[in-house]
Parts: sequence; C-alpha cells; structure tokens
Amino acid sequence: MEPTVKPGLLDRVRLRKPLWIATAATLVIDQLAKSWALLSLRPEGWQAGDPSPHYPFIDGVIHGTWSLGSIATQPEAGAMNSIAPILGMLFWSAIFFVVAFKSGRRHLLTQLGAALLFAGMISNLLDVSIFGGVRNFMELGFDNPLWSPSQATNDGTFAQHPQFSTGAIALWLGMASLIIGALIDHQRNKKQPKPKVPLSRPSIVPRQSP
Repeated sequence: MEPTVKPGLLDRVRLRKPLWIATAATLVIDQLAKSWALLSLRPEGWQAGDPSPHYPFIDGVIHGTWSLGSIATQPEAGAMNSIAPILGMLFWSAIFFVVAFKSGRRHLLTQLGAALLFAGMISNLLDVSIFGGVRNFMELGFDNPLWSPSQATNDGTFAQHPQFSTGAIALWLGMASLIIGALIDHQRNKKQPKPKVPLSRPSIVPRQSP
C-alpha cells in the first residue's frame, strides 16, 4: 500500500479558491460601500464628535446615518476595552489560518464564514487606521438595549439606535456560517471510515531439539 502524500502549502492554497475569492470580494464591497456613504451621507463639514444625521429608509426598521465608531479609539473606554479588539483580531486570524492553510476538507460554508470574518475585520481595521474609527452608515430603527442617556455618545458606540456598516454584517454572517460549516465538517469527518491497521501475526519460533 502506497503512503498517502499530504498536499503542500501551494496545493492547499489552490484548493481554497472560494475562500480567497470571498475574502477579496467582501473587502472590496465593504470599502466601496463605505466610500459611497462618505460621499453621500456625511454632512458637509461634519467632524468626529458631531451628532449623527438620520436618513429615513424603512421607517422603524433601518435608517441611513453617518458616524465613526470604535471602542478602541476612546480614551475613556479603559485598557481592557482597548485590548479586546486586538485579542479578537488575533483569535479570528488564527481561525482563518487554520481554515486556509491546514490540510483537510472544508465545507463551503466554513470557507465562506472564515472569509467574511477575516475580510470584515481587516476592512474595519483599515477604517480605524485611516479615519480614526469604523465608518458606520446604517442604524436600526429600534432602541439599543445597552443605551441610556448617561452613556449617550456621538460616535455610535452607545447610540440610542444601533449603528453598523457592511463590515459588521460580514462579521455577523461570517460567525454564523463558520459555526454551521464547522458542525457539518465535524459530522462528515465522524462518518468517514478510519483506515484499518492490519494485524501482524505473531512470529512462530521453531523449537530446538535438545
């Protein structure tokens, strides 16, 4: 029986084409959507700290807005809240590395989930590094359960209506897809028959005559 040859790194990269395509597409779409919002929804002369505008879209469900939101950029948020995004980035980067480069079959949902998570995270990180916060341009039409008048801020973190962007949507969908895909991969791996190891016969030592 010939030994099984594990695929090399380049072979694994080629096998993960859906992952790379979804990662690039999500990153480009998110940045294009935020750039459109920057040109179309940001009021003239608006600066960080100014009140967020409101543009009715589907009343009571979702509205347009503009804000720069990021817990990591707030000095009063505390050291733990500043470190949390970095720890989250490292954790999801490790998940992406495992899905992208480790050998083994991956369900399409697993690849899609890892791509959405990684691209959404990188896109938001680009926003924070360039603009000082994540460019949010959508808000829900109902109150944020974490909001209270004493926590009201103008950056969208504790806004009365939850604010988000296409990057946040990619993160939410990525988490759901990754969990479902991982469960499918687990069940599929359990059903695969394990290779049988041939039992070696005990060697018979001939008796020597005295």
